[in-house]
Amino acid sequence: MSITGSRWRRTRACQAALVGLTLAALAACGSGSGTSNASSSDALAVPQPGSAEAKTVKGTVNWWGWSPGVSVAPLYVKAFNEAYPNIKVNFKFYDYNQYSPALRTGVGSPSGPDVFDLEPGGIARQYGRFGTDLTPLAQKVLGSDWKDKLSPLGADAFTQDGKLKALSVGSGGAGTLVINKTLFDRWGLKPPTTLDEWVSTCKAIKAKGKTCFVHGAKDAWVNRDLIQAISNSIAPGKFAKAVQGQAKWTDPDLVQALSVYRSLFGNGIMQPGAAGITQYNDAQNKFMAQDAAMIMQGTWELGNYKAQAQTAGIKSAGVSSPKPFVEQLVPLPDVAGKGNKPYLFGDPDFGLTVNARSKNQRAANIFVAWYTLTKQGQQVVADQYTQVPSLKGITPATQGLVDPSVQVTSLRNLGTQVQNATEHRQVAYPDLMTAIGDAASALASGSKTPQAAAQDLQTASDGVSR
Repeated sequence: MSITGSRWRRTRACQAALVGLTLAALAACGSGSGTSNASSSDALAVPQPGSAEAKTVKGTVNWWGWSPGVSVAPLYVKAFNEAYPNIKVNFKFYDYNQYSPALRTGVGSPSGPDVFDLEPGGIARQYGRFGTDLTPLAQKVLGSDWKDKLSPLGADAFTQDGKLKALSVGSGGAGTLVINKTLFDRWGLKPPTTLDEWVSTCKAIKAKGKTCFVHGAKDAWVNRDLIQAISNSIAPGKFAKAVQGQAKWTDPDLVQALSVYRSLFGNGIMQPGAAGITQYNDAQNKFMAQDAAMIMQGTWELGNYKAQAQTAGIKSAGVSSPKPFVEQLVPLPDVAGKGNKPYLFGDPDFGLTVNARSKNQRAANIFVAWYTLTKQGQQVVADQYTQVPSLKGITPATQGLVDPSVQVTSLRNLGTQVQNATEHRQVAYPDLMTAIGDAASALASGSKTPQAAAQDLQTASDGVSR
């Protein structure tokens, strides 16, 4: 997972900016030949993958990023070179924590990247300014209706001042539980659809000597996912509006969501000691070892639909003779009885940006277009099972699933939901994100009431500059 979870320009004035690492000065230096070159018709000429013309285009693309990682990136480069054999792609991997410092100096350097990763939120706001506007590229490849063909989450997350600064590779969706369907079937149980059913299901599972729902409440991100999913069950979209300052955290619906979240720690759903363990790897290992029947995860967990990947995960959890079981992502129960249809919320894991300073604009545009806008590139993304492709209509190959009769339909339905999702998972305001984590911890420990926690969130929200 990518936790995710998923994690840079020509005169002496430019040289001075580089020494001082002043991003604003770098941006000013970048407004020149790089941008005009990127918008030229020649730079936007993207031949069809595998065509005769595609095989004649030459160039080099230096790609910097923390994702998709050193083991997966070569798979993409190899597939790209099958279509464009004379464009060399060099992937320079950075640990996520080292990525932003590297871009700070590298984006304006002659030896810097032609293409670089962007993440929604802070990294996109800080470094998106150094990328070209990729709207013309999307129009060239997909047509004037390009927005309708791509996940709205990606276009929205990477648009700055009306310019598309990155193209999303794929997204992940949250708001689901993962059940061990093998255990559920063995015990004659169904996924719970209401809060009462969730409680009674947990009683039945505990009677079998297993943990019902394992949750790493020590990690703020998974608590935030759970609270957002609960909020959407009560009042769809209100959590996201509160994040943007368009609704009050003290709204009765959101107070109710915090109350339901707190109740999980006392009604037999949440396991004892949840606040003392992490989601990765504590809770996840317990689930993979089949000591727990349910966990809260998102579509990044779909990789474990494959027998080979799941077997490796079970072995990593400490099981000496791992045997695959059937995982299934299911909706969060209707915790308030409102009858609202569950839906996923999410964000792009990362997007690709073309450096406005790059001298390899055409090759860079071709690589980014292949990866994010073509069926060939997006099929490779889909087949990794770690992200849902941003190009609509792309579904993963289904070989190697533990139980195709259950998981093929699940894969396709979840992919369609993520590709059409519009509600963001990312909280782009660090202080508010911290406040949500603190509120969740206080509710879990019982040190604050839902009303008091909601007021803390509102105070934090009032201090956010949006």
